[in-house]
Amino acid sequence: MIAALLANPQPHIGKIYHLTGPQSENMHFFAQEYSKALGRTITFRTFRSSRAGRAAQRGWPVHVVNHLAAMGDLHRAGRFDRLSDDVLALTGQRPLSVQEFVRKNAAAFTAAAKAKRLECLRILAFNKSDFPILKRFNFISSKTGKATCEKEMVR
Repeated sequence: MIAALLANPQPHIGKIYHLTGPQSENMHFFAQEYSKALGRTITFRTFRSSRAGRAAQRGWPVHVVNHLAAMGDLHRAGRFDRLSDDVLALTGQRPLSVQEFVRKNAAAFTAAAKAKRLECLRILAFNKSDFPILKRFNFISSKTGKATCEKEMVR
């Protein structure tokens, strides 16, 4: 999707696209779909503002706690409940269902990939001083299940 936009960005300047799947559902639905595709139980737990104090006591950075609380509030309010045909209009292909996406990218959901993702998130969350000079931060997972976390700093 992004590659299609970057190949010819001029017509997209100033436009807003809602990149959704083929149906609009809540996070509990997505957890069920992940469970079916992966063959194991996945549950969704919202982050409530009431948990912010505990997260901060455990050493979570304030900006991460605030972000999670805001996202939880937005999900509970249904702010992400939308559906569009933007993916089809931009690419000529229908969006993947959740199960199709998870099955296609199953290697990214292995324990090793999860550990690498958590390490990438830890680097971002706890090294906030890097943000002003952070040029590129990528999390890449391949079909083999290998994952890398690259961080390139501008010097």
